This record gives sequence, structure tokens and C-alpha cells, in this order.
Amino acid sequence: MQIGQVIRQYRKEKDMTQEEMANRLGVTAPAVNKWEKGSSMPDITLLAPIARLLGISLDTLLSFREELTWEEIQDIIYTLNSMLRKQFFEEAFAYAKEKIAQYPNCESLILEAAVLLNAARMRVENETENNETVILVPPDSKQSGKKAESCDKKEVYGEEQEHGMDEQHGESKAPGVNRKERTGGQCDTNESAGKDSTEEDYDTVINGWLTGALKSEQEQIRTMAADALFAFYLSGEQYEKAEACLVYYSEQNPERKFKQARIYSKTGRTKEAYQTYEGLLLDLYQKIDLLFHSIGALAAQDQNMDKVRAMARKHSALAEIFEMGEYHRICGGLELAVMEKDVEATITIMQQLLACTDDLYHFTEAPLYEHMTFRELRPEFAAQIREDLLKSFQDEATYGFLQGDSRWKEIVGI
Repeated sequence: MQIGQVIRQYRKEKDMTQEEMANRLGVTAPAVNKWEKGSSMPDITLLAPIARLLGISLDTLLSFREELTWEEIQDIIYTLNSMLRKQFFEEAFAYAKEKIAQYPNCESLILEAAVLLNAARMRVENETENNETVILVPPDSKQSGKKAESCDKKEVYGEEQEHGMDEQHGESKAPGVNRKERTGGQCDTNESAGKDSTEEDYDTVINGWLTGALKSEQEQIRTMAADALFAFYLSGEQYEKAEACLVYYSEQNPERKFKQARIYSKTGRTKEAYQTYEGLLLDLYQKIDLLFHSIGALAAQDQNMDKVRAMARKHSALAEIFEMGEYHRICGGLELAVMEKDVEATITIMQQLLACTDDLYHFTEAPLYEHMTFRELRPEFAAQIREDLLKSFQDEATYGFLQGDSRWKEIVGI
């Protein structure tokens, strides 16, 4: 809250007129009126007397806060988002800059405002490249000696704008101007539309906020800032700078690998891009497979057999989608058959698994992973898998219900 608003609020609570307040402070009523309207500020020597007169602290008078609450941050971001939807980028930018100047150490506010404005300027770039309108300054800016930047008649910021960036993968479809052709904020048009030297360099300020956020002690803030900067540099074809952002992710982070693959694909390193994408697919299969197995085990613990069956079906479909081979497709059904003590299904799956142990690493030859390089498997490896399976099939605690079946005895060699 501005100091004038604070003075007005507490003056009214004291049931005091502007003239009464002026008389008490030794100033004129018009001076108090100007304070409250925000057209002028009280002299610094009057701050303590004003606070005492209104019965408040200097911190309250100056709206001093060590930290903003989460709700207050969201209120500011909501207002900023509304301005981007309904007004002009320059006004939204100025609002964000003002709030950040008031709370320069509030990392969450700085990050969220920067991410939102980053998305907005990138959207303008996309629309500029499609010969749509880019209006970065309000129409009345001409009255203040500034030029309104536009490439057409259509107003960009009246359209719906979601809070934030796309998509975790960092290519938000939102504002700025074409960075590849931008000099001092000019649009890439056949006309010489540009902006005066007095106009803000949006890129420098927003990137400065994001770069500052990279130094945060909070990993989430560092990562979100890196996401936004990566998107900015990638869309501007500044691939070296985009790649430099990857150091803010651990080497095992799938997001880092995904972003690296995108840089490979943009810079002509097609084989490396394929290999990285395919490696991510293989990692993703293993994670999803483990999740299906864990959910199935939990459902079995709750005696929810419908859920167990559903997870078994999904396990099988997953292996097929990811081209993992027959062994992986059928192995999930064995646990379900054992749980249900289904003799026929258990025997059938046992026989199928033993018959396709050579297929365990089918994925190494699958088209889906054709660019990856796998170590050559020794022939004895499949034999070892088969031997391990046979040993497990002899476990009475698990397969005791098969003891009277001659086929089981034949399988385990009894």
C-alpha cells in the first residue's frame, strides 16, 4: 500500500479531516490532499510526526514488511496476469518492476513475475513472426514521447494468457518481440517501427531477475529460473546460452536430458538427439513398470483384486507399447495367476517365460531404440536367467498349490 493510501486510511479511522491533520502537522490541507492522492510525498522530517498523529508505527506508515505472505504474492501475480490479459505489456512490466523494487529480496515474487513476463514476451514473438500485432506500449504513450510498437492492428494482450510457461519443457507460447531481429526492442517488420532509447530493455531486466534467481538456495527456484532462461535462449536460437542453463539440473535429471536432446536436434546433432530421447523412453518404461507393480502390490494388500487385474493388464500393454518383447509382456501376469491360485494360467505363463528367456533383452533390437548402443549379451546370460526361474518355481511358499500337478513337476524337474 502506498504511503498516501495509508495516511488516508488511518486518518479516516481517527475521524480526522484533511484540514485538521494539516493544522496538527503545520502544513496546508492541499498538501495532505496531494499525499493521499499520491501526487506528492511528505517530507522525511514529517514521517515520525505523521505516524505518531495517526497512532501507527513507521513500519506501518511505510508499509514495511520483511516478507510477503504466499497469499500476498499470489495476489500480485494474479494482478500482473490480469494486466497482461487486458492491458499492455509495458504497464504490466512497470507494475512488476515496482513490486520487485518494494520487495527486492522476495525470491518467490521475483521468480513468478519474471516467469510470467517471460512467457508473455515469448508469445508476442511467436505472434510477430506470424505477422500478428505486437503492442508493447499503451496508445497514450505517444503523448509521452514514446512510440507504440505494433506490426498490425490486432491487440495481443486482450487474448487469454495462462499464468506461467508451457509446459515443463520450457517453450511457452507467449510475448516479447523477435529476438533474432531485435535491436533495442524493434519488431521484425518491413516498417521501421521501434521504440525510443528511453524505453525499457525488457530482456535485460527480466533476464536479470531470472539470473538472480539462479543463485537462490532453494532448488525449486533455481530450476524454475533455469527453465525460463532455457526457453528464452532456445526460442532465440542462442543455443550455447541455452545449454549453459543445463548445469542447474543434476546429470540424472530427465528434464536435463530432455532439454539436451532438444539442443541436439536444433543444432544438427540428430544421432545424439535420437539416442537421448530413446534413453529417456527406456528409463520411463522402467519407472512406469515399477509404479504399476507397486500399485498392484498395494491393491493386493487391500484385497482389491479388480485393481490388481487392471495393473496386470496395464503392465502387459506397457511392455508392448515400449517394444520390450514377449518376456516382459507376459511376466506381470504370473503374479496375478499365483495370487488367484489359477493353476492353468500359472502353468501356462511358467512355460511361456521359460520358452522366451532369450527374448528378455528383445528391446536392444527393437526399432524404437535403434540409435542406442547396448553391450553385447553373453549367451550364458539367458541360461542363467532360465536357471533362476526354475529355482523360483520350486518355492513351496509361492507355488505350493501346484504340487499335485504333473506339469509343474515336469517344469521344475521333480
